Amino acid sequence: DPVQLLFVSTGGASTVAHPRNLVLAGEGSRATLVETYTTINASADWTNTVTEIAVGPGAALHHYKLQQEGEESYHIGLTRVRIDRDGAYTSFVMSLGARLARNEIDVLIAGEHVECRLNGAYLLRRRQHADNTTQVEHAGGHSRSHQVYKGVIDERARAVFQGRVLVREGAQGTDAHQLNRNLLLSPNARADSK
Repeated sequence: DPVQLLFVSTGGASTVAHPRNLVLAGEGSRATLVETYTTINASADWTNTVTEIAVGPGAALHHYKLQQEGEESYHIGLTRVRIDRDGAYTSFVMSLGARLARNEIDVLIAGEHVECRLNGAYLLRRRQHADNTTQVEHAGGHSRSHQVYKGVIDERARAVFQGRVLVREGAQGTDAHQLNRNLLLSPNARADSK
C-alpha cells in the first residue's frame, strides 16, 4: 500500500508551516509515497516544505505530490533526491491551488544504471502563479533521465518551467530528455519555459 503524508491547513488566522520529511528507500526496496498539501478554509497560509529522499542500490520509489491549497496560500517546496546504482525514482507533481506555488526538484544520479523520471502538471486560473524548477545531475554513467511537464493556464495566471540537466565528466552513456508544453486559454495567460 502507498504511504501517504497528508498536510492540512485549517485556515482561520494566517499560519506558517515548515514540514521536513526524510525518506530512506533501502537496498532493493519498493515503495509508493503520496505527499498531499491542502487547505480546508481559505486563508493566506504559507507552506515551506523540504523532502529529502535517498534511493538505495536497486531500490525503486514512486513519488506523487499533490498541491491543492487555497487560492490565497503560498507554497514553496523543495525535494532533494539521491539515487544510487541500479535505483529508480519516478516523480509526479500536480499543482492545482495557491496564489503562488513553487516546486523545486533537485536530483543527484550518484550511481550507474539509474532510471529517473520527473513528471508534472498544473492547472492555473485567475492570478495564480506556478513555478516548477528541476535539476538533474548525472554523476553516474549509463543512466537515463526523462522530464515531462505540461500545463493549462487561463485568465491572468502564469506558469514557469526551469529545467536543467548537468552531465558530469565520466558519466558516459547518459540519456537525458526534457519536455515542457503549455496550453494558454486566455490572451492574458502566460507561460515561460527555460
